[in-house]
Amino acid sequence: MWHRLKVFRSSESGSQSVEAVIILPLLFWAVTATLVYFDAFRSRNDAARATFTVTDLISRETGPVDAAYLRGVQHVIGQLSGSATDPRVRVTLLRCVADCDDEARRELEVVWSRARGGLPEIRQDQTAQDGLRARIPAMSQASSVIMVESEIDWVPWFNVGLQARPLASTVVMRPRFSPQICWETCERS
Repeated sequence: MWHRLKVFRSSESGSQSVEAVIILPLLFWAVTATLVYFDAFRSRNDAARATFTVTDLISRETGPVDAAYLRGVQHVIGQLSGSATDPRVRVTLLRCVADCDDEARRELEVVWSRARGGLPEIRQDQTAQDGLRARIPAMSQASSVIMVESEIDWVPWFNVGLQARPLASTVVMRPRFSPQICWETCERS
């Protein structure tokens, strides 16, 4: 290899130098772009995995969750996703109250919604807006689901065409061991 570099340096034909001047910047840009795009997909995948993990964790709860638990969820998502900034997290418990067999007309009730990091809580009047109904799978009458939404900020290492953006992930899961997940206290009826 060293011999080829010496021959390249001592060559007086000039064609290798011109080719190198043209190709090396393109090669550098291609390698850099590949690394940035790979990092974007890896970060998106890590954020989705972190959201799935905490959704599964919450769905297995048999006792109430509270603000300290939600802070822990935010910390876990941040650690698992490798985010340099605090992630934004919203946890919502939804119940289907009417027309549950028709996904277009069903009525969802927000039992509770809590958020950390800047995401707003979901209000009852938003259940028919923002495509919320479309993100919730089919449910039976009076059943509930837990929806965890997270956003992490992703910033590319180099400017190769991708802009800094939030990577959002939403996971909806049924509670596993109890009919619903309670916020702070459980009032059994």
